[in-house]
Amino acid sequence: MMTASRSRGPSKLFKIALLLCLLAGLVQGGFGGIGKPGIAQAATVFPLKVSTNGHYLVDQNNTPFFYYADTAWMLTSKMSDADVIYYLNDRQSKGFNTIQVMLTGPFIDLAYNGTTPFANHTLTQPNSTFFTHIKWVLDQAASRGMLVVGSTSWFGASADGYFNYLTSTSLGTSLAETLEKPTLTSGATNPNYLGSYNNLIYFLGGDHAPGTDDAAVKQLGTRLKQLNPNRLISYHPNGGTSGSAYYQSESWLDFNMIQTYTEGSTNAYSLVRSDYNLTSPKIKPSMLTEPNYENEHNTTPYYVRTAAYWSMFSGAFGQAYGNGALWNINSASDPSGLWKNHLNDSGVIHLGYLKNLMTARTWYNLVPDQAHTFITSGYGSGSSFVSSAVASDSSFGVAYVPSASTVTVNLNKISGGVTARWFDPTNNSYTTISGSPFAANSGSKTWTSPSTNSAGNSDFVLVLDSGTAPTPTPTPTPGNPAVYEAENGTYAGGGQQQSASNASNGLVVGALNNVGAYSQISNVNGAAGGNATLKIRFANGSGSTKSLSLYINGVKLLQNSFANTGSWNTFADTASISITLNSGTSNTIKLQRDAADTPAADIDKYTVTTLGTTPTPTPTPTPAAFYKGINLNGPATTIDGKSWISYSSAQSNGLSSTSVSLFSTSVTFSGTPTPDTNKNAMLNTGIWCSVCNITLTQASLPAGSYQIYLYSVENYMTNFRSYNVKLQGTQVATGIGTMANNTYQKFGPYSATVSGTGILTIDLVRVTGDPQLSGIEFYH
Repeated sequence: MMTASRSRGPSKLFKIALLLCLLAGLVQGGFGGIGKPGIAQAATVFPLKVSTNGHYLVDQNNTPFFYYADTAWMLTSKMSDADVIYYLNDRQSKGFNTIQVMLTGPFIDLAYNGTTPFANHTLTQPNSTFFTHIKWVLDQAASRGMLVVGSTSWFGASADGYFNYLTSTSLGTSLAETLEKPTLTSGATNPNYLGSYNNLIYFLGGDHAPGTDDAAVKQLGTRLKQLNPNRLISYHPNGGTSGSAYYQSESWLDFNMIQTYTEGSTNAYSLVRSDYNLTSPKIKPSMLTEPNYENEHNTTPYYVRTAAYWSMFSGAFGQAYGNGALWNINSASDPSGLWKNHLNDSGVIHLGYLKNLMTARTWYNLVPDQAHTFITSGYGSGSSFVSSAVASDSSFGVAYVPSASTVTVNLNKISGGVTARWFDPTNNSYTTISGSPFAANSGSKTWTSPSTNSAGNSDFVLVLDSGTAPTPTPTPTPGNPAVYEAENGTYAGGGQQQSASNASNGLVVGALNNVGAYSQISNVNGAAGGNATLKIRFANGSGSTKSLSLYINGVKLLQNSFANTGSWNTFADTASISITLNSGTSNTIKLQRDAADTPAADIDKYTVTTLGTTPTPTPTPTPAAFYKGINLNGPATTIDGKSWISYSSAQSNGLSSTSVSLFSTSVTFSGTPTPDTNKNAMLNTGIWCSVCNITLTQASLPAGSYQIYLYSVENYMTNFRSYNVKLQGTQVATGIGTMANNTYQKFGPYSATVSGTGILTIDLVRVTGDPQLSGIEFYH
């Protein structure tokens, strides 16, 4: 949560000139107006829109968009241009596709190079210089394929925001027209116009519960939507609340933002679950956009994970991350840019594993298990609550177990055979559960989660996949750390080699007191080039924190602090510092006493770890896509959202059979899942054979691999029939079809290969009773 006590960062020299950017529309998603130069756009086709089922966002090609956001509230105000590029490059390299920012607020902090967004904080007096900078930031994000989710004006909880200045509906109109109306009242071009930036989503509010400004908020949202119907809009509420509490009924509100703020808050699941169930006036996506922030208050990586997994498996359409050392970038409390030391904190690494877990699967099909039909026992409550969800196509299910627990799982919720594994959310690894894979329709299983993960906590994720599990997204293997002794490098300007018995080789580079004094290592191996990490071993017996400036290949990266170690012969390592190296051994790393530094520390050694190589995963076959369904002895229909053809159409398109009779009944069938009207009608028609075998031949199929599902019913008596299944003459199932009367089962998937002949044969070989079939699904 943003607080009222902030101070303005140091002002900077303004740019000498602003360059013209590409014209609007040349590149999808950005380059919307006059700004600073940008580069080519990535794959997502902006602007985003709400999916047809109302639970997530998609791009213009209807590709689901996994919202994966970092929070840099002060990106447009407190960062130099070089730092904006550094930050965006880092976040892009870690898979983030969204950045959450305060575009024009809170006013007490926002002053880019001494320029505020509105003169005297008056919303009717926008400063075009500041808006030109906003456009440049939007272009930089767009060039990396990144979405910006930004406040129109941060309302704030008290004196830190604009809500005291948004005092009338006319001001709401004025602010909306500043942002989204291409021309001014005079007819001149609006220099502040952001309407052509497709990679931008607005949110109103900001740590705010509406009060006297409610009418102005509604007018702001209404006018923005009138001016740009394709711009998504949300509302950022006060802590422990969802925007749905205030504006669910407003037509301009496209999705709900949630803020939990406090560590361990069970609102991370309860508010998302509540929003998921809202249907009036329509279903709207919900997102935990401000969870508890790592390194703020008492939030550890464990609490980052609980908020993330609880919300994800309760119906959220992605994840957002915040870090107390990052959101208020370059504030007065961090004049030396130490935020760069926190770009690799554990919480952000762990959330990357969550993203890998989800995007390897059809995450957008997840339906929260609110009725506990998947995790049927041991789901707990409060801080021990097991949040779970199952894909609507029954292809996978997941459950987050926040502490060591025993849970009972209904495997019948997953179609076909089931691969069951525990996923460690702290190191991206899986442990297969004993007995896995399990046969189709294996019923309930009870498992106890592992006691300790790699971080020493006890939270794990239960992952059940239908058939063969997806290959995990590989984690890059860090290269071997390379150690460079400071005394083996160069030093000058007063820096000198000194003895220290506890140093790694008994020597350090010290006396870095004069301005210009330095310690430098050369010929640093950057391997293939790119991201690397640096740790510096040092001693500081001065009794207080000291600082030196860090240069990489001659360019100053940051001012690095060296904490007091108690004596000049007591050594410590700095936190891991993110650096970028050139390929090969042409790199230099230097610590130098600059005028702004507080000398100094003694330097023992530098440890550099390159990113290394990403292991090549064992290829996973491309998941089979639905090819067709056949309603045997029935009309064309829609089953589980997929279009099936009629029996007569199938016969006209290559389906033939031997020894079959037709049946049609009017039974209300039960089974898992409970059949809807279309499915129940399909189950009431089919083919059968009295005391004989059935052979089905499907011609005119494209060559390749197939997975086949068979729908069978029992409409005569309990456990009457049993048969084996052969595909292409090879037996793939034994003794299926045995079930209670007036029930159905979906059997499979069964794999087969179709050659260039285009023919697939399906044999139902009688064991007892009469083989019977109602429907077939082909996946290819």
